[in-house]
Amino acid sequence: MTKNDRSELVFEDQRLRQTICLAKSQLEQAKLNNEGNRSEISSLQQEMRDDAPHAVSGLWDSDGFEGLVALNQYVSSIMNKMAEYEATENRIGLLKRLIASPYFARIDFKFDTAYAFEKIYIGRSSLKDDTAGKMFVYDWRSPIAGLFYRFTTGAAFYEAPAGKIEGSIGLKRQYEIKNGVLEYFFDADVQIIDEFLRKLLSQNASAKLKTIVETIQKVRLALEKGESQRSIAKKYRLSRKTVGKIASCEETEFKYTRRKEIQHPALGSFIERLNEILRQEADLPTKRRRTVKKIHEELQREGYSGSYDTVRRYTAAWKEEHRNRKNAYVPLLFAKGEAFQFDWSEEIVEIGGFVRKINVAQVRLCYSRMRFCVAFERQELAMLMEAHIRAHNFFGGLCERGIYDNPKTIVQEIGPGKEREYNKRFLQLSSHYLFEPCACTPAAGWEKGQVENQVSTNRTSVFVPRLKFDNVAELNAHLEEQMLVLAHTSRHPEFQERSVFEVFEEEKPYLRRQKTPFSGYTTAERRAGVQCIVRFDNNNYSVPCDYAGKLISIRIFAERLVFAVDGKTVAEHARGFEKGRYILDPLHYLPLLDRKPGALRNGRPFLDWELPVPVRKVWTALQRYPDWDRQMSTILSMVPRYGLEAVGIACEMALEDKAVSQSVILNYLTRLTEESQTADISVPDKLKILEEPRSDCTVYDVLLRGQPCCARVS
Repeated sequence: MTKNDRSELVFEDQRLRQTICLAKSQLEQAKLNNEGNRSEISSLQQEMRDDAPHAVSGLWDSDGFEGLVALNQYVSSIMNKMAEYEATENRIGLLKRLIASPYFARIDFKFDTAYAFEKIYIGRSSLKDDTAGKMFVYDWRSPIAGLFYRFTTGAAFYEAPAGKIEGSIGLKRQYEIKNGVLEYFFDADVQIIDEFLRKLLSQNASAKLKTIVETIQKVRLALEKGESQRSIAKKYRLSRKTVGKIASCEETEFKYTRRKEIQHPALGSFIERLNEILRQEADLPTKRRRTVKKIHEELQREGYSGSYDTVRRYTAAWKEEHRNRKNAYVPLLFAKGEAFQFDWSEEIVEIGGFVRKINVAQVRLCYSRMRFCVAFERQELAMLMEAHIRAHNFFGGLCERGIYDNPKTIVQEIGPGKEREYNKRFLQLSSHYLFEPCACTPAAGWEKGQVENQVSTNRTSVFVPRLKFDNVAELNAHLEEQMLVLAHTSRHPEFQERSVFEVFEEEKPYLRRQKTPFSGYTTAERRAGVQCIVRFDNNNYSVPCDYAGKLISIRIFAERLVFAVDGKTVAEHARGFEKGRYILDPLHYLPLLDRKPGALRNGRPFLDWELPVPVRKVWTALQRYPDWDRQMSTILSMVPRYGLEAVGIACEMALEDKAVSQSVILNYLTRLTEESQTADISVPDKLKILEEPRSDCTVYDVLLRGQPCCARVS
């Protein structure tokens, strides 16, 4: 290595370290900026949830215009911050790649108006020191970078927005930098095929094709400069026929086209058998289709001795031949209020600190593309009906036709063509809201492609990153809010100048609205046990003790259960979805305490009873008496009559007077709740006093002197 080579190596090492150091400092600053952007986005979202109005009906009324403006301002701020965040994230990715390999080429270019050569480094992205105003790396797509690909050393030019810039190239150098380390560099002229450019070209073309495209480009540029075909062929080591072909046509790339059809001699008589297998597989759902390896093994069992690659190539060609015909669809167009589409999806969320799978009902209006989704524990008919009720309230009505899959909750039997036997309760729902159900062809999801697309877009835009809420009700409030945000910020695919919400406002008058809500429940019957418990869906629910052993009718709603006997509601509970739970109401068991006061000690309904603090203190204070359970049961038996609040006040008064007992508390309770009534006593005429007595206090003076009163009276 000469002295000049060593100095060049030292210079390039220093230049590389400076470039990497600058990229690292910008990377750290970009990360800090995005941390701030992330916190600002979170705070803006929290402010929107706290301050902006969330009531859907309010936003649609004229009185809610100010609320709509406030919500839109929050949405605009959040979207701007998110765009800034995404741009910074992209810059972070570019800087990381620059640190690993900041540049791959250098040219020394002297402008005609300058006296010295300027070192221009070319890389995958630009890098500039803003404080010094110095350009460290030029993007390979910039006009000045084109000098490296178009010209050899000597006179050169490039087109810039300001016009044609002329000068001369004194040096062309290429680098191999991996993981921030300079492995080697060399000075190159145009005879060296630039493989760095090939790596940065489109990923859709093969490396060989990229080389062909580059060679054609160089030949065409040489022809433009007036070079002869013979010198070009010698310069680029090409055939003169190839150079002549490039000169005589306008093609910028050449591709090989097979002229003779591919034969499959190894398959021979097995082609018909393989075609039969492929036709059978094409009619099956994707999850049930066999792999090519399995098909090859089956052919081997039947006597085929050829290779796996032959079967694979033939299968790929067969699928390509039949793909266009099978996967061609007709675009659909819907009128205002004509149809909506419904589908279920499964999403992963965190509820109450536990990561779990939740079922989400997805509804979409076909004309305006307005979307709605609501989460449930399961995909039952009661949940489906509740989803329609909430969608009706959210949209302000429903369309005249609903498009569905063929779920068992809706369709009981699939007939020929479009004939379906629908569930009776679902038909009642559709009759109430005046829409006609329409089931798709089995395994033909494209017939409701809008809602299928909504499932995937909601999954990425709403459920990522993973949502965290204390309960499903909070999750649904958030989903409803996000549907409005997306409607205001998304452009309509057909009316690009308008948002989805604006088109929805146009469609809204065409929706069919019902004033009275539908009671979306299914029914079941269970017999109550001797412990006043009705077992349903692997959980235990209490009913009043008067109905022990009787047949109970259950109305199953999405989130609650109503228990009735002979059409009369006797109990109601929030629905539990965890198995083995006991959901008991202590009031149902209070009448039993008259005969069994000892049940207070270990009775399951009373162990977790949330009583007022004074009542709980009385419970503890009475335990010093041997009959405390009977006294406490008597006090609690007053709850159905007077209410738990009144019993709590009476217990508090007894605690203040330090007179905790059954009789005192019942006395206070009576005085608090019952007004005293004065008895009306009528006196007979013969007992009435004819002359009212006069009060004379001097009688007491006579007594003080020791004289008999009778003497005074006489």
